[in-house]
Amino acid sequence: MTTPPVVLLQVSRVPDGGVAIATGLAGRAPVRGWLTSEAGATLAPDPLLAEVPMALIPGMDLARVQREEAWGRRVAGALASAPNVATALARALGIASAGTGTPALVITSDTPALAALPWELLCDTAGGACLE
Repeated sequence: MTTPPVVLLQVSRVPDGGVAIATGLAGRAPVRGWLTSEAGATLAPDPLLAEVPMALIPGMDLARVQREEAWGRRVAGALASAPNVATALARALGIASAGTGTPALVITSDTPALAALPWELLCDTAGGACLE
């Protein structure tokens, strides 16, 4: 059995408020792009998601689940504003999930606020399913 490739996503805040992004498969040259300050502003925590519940009860926690999905789609939409990054990320996730169904996504950032975001809620597209 072969180990599936790892998908890397590196995000860093730049002085103008935008976000520099690099993504691709580990061991290959990354695709680089930038989000404008407007798109970068969507990469912010949702204060209502800051407290992680001990357990989610199906049907009773629908509002939280919907809020998590909305955050993941909003971030996917921001990433889509840099088409080369969105395409490279989608391609890498597709390659990494072929045969396994679950891609390994490693997110790094030298910006603590970006590193602390709930990246596990990221959706594969602005209208798609969360990767979690």
